[in-house]
Amino acid sequence: MGIKKTELVFQSRQEGTPLEFSPGETMSGAVVLTIDGSKPHKLTSVVVKVRGRAETDWKTGSGDDESRHRDTEELLRLDLTVLGNVGGGQPTALPPGRHQFPFQLSLPPRLAYSLKHMDGKIRYECSARARSDSFWSFDGRACVPFEVLARRDLSAEPQLARPLTVSREARFSLLGRDPGPFRLYLTRQGFTAGEVIDISLEGPGEAFQALAKADGTVQLKTRVVFRAGVSTRQKKWVAAAVRPGSSPDAWRHIRLTVPAGEVTLDDSSGCTIISVTHYVKVRDVHLPVVLGTTPLRPS
Repeated sequence: MGIKKTELVFQSRQEGTPLEFSPGETMSGAVVLTIDGSKPHKLTSVVVKVRGRAETDWKTGSGDDESRHRDTEELLRLDLTVLGNVGGGQPTALPPGRHQFPFQLSLPPRLAYSLKHMDGKIRYECSARARSDSFWSFDGRACVPFEVLARRDLSAEPQLARPLTVSREARFSLLGRDPGPFRLYLTRQGFTAGEVIDISLEGPGEAFQALAKADGTVQLKTRVVFRAGVSTRQKKWVAAAVRPGSSPDAWRHIRLTVPAGEVTLDDSSGCTIISVTHYVKVRDVHLPVVLGTTPLRPS
């Protein structure tokens, strides 16, 4: 007798598909309780909780010198009482049968998206607990993980529409001819998938000749940084690349297309122990860019 089954159902979920929400979206659903037996069952409360957490965890060294680096950060905490009063009050008697308690909870507009990596992860879950009034009766519990989709509205960050200029100075090199000084210029700093990053280079002719002779690539790179106290660990990979070629003039203006699936995750999302940043690499110069899902407004 008592609570036979506790379920969480969501309006936006189709059977067989993962539960996903965007930042700022409202989670609409219901706690469904099935009461068995022949008598009413008394509950003090039914509470819905939404939690988000970032975790980092990796090891360095081996044997006696092995060290473990771990950290956690709470990203989201939402509570909603859908039945009763958590602080006290009279219990509610539910007759045998199936009972639904609808709820709505709005996610914040800026929220770190779900991420899973061997050195860290960002995860979310929605849980419900039905508290029985009797000490001898079991509480009802249900927990459903969900994913927060990668969303970043660049139109809300007008500063990313400003141009960016980075100057490179001549450097001594043992690996070949140094191209010498040149300047790199971006017309803006925010981009979405499918958009083209226009990179302009200015400098003496010798610089373009050296770049062309090296016949290297211009890369859009992703850098993921995991933090645990004062320790950090990072992973980098090439998200997109283009080879301008062996003609010096080809290095004066370079076009690099942003691929799908890359979204910048920085402190503005509320997560400080995991970050995902992007930059354009030309030779040994890095130009930081921000990748989002909603483009900048036309100027």
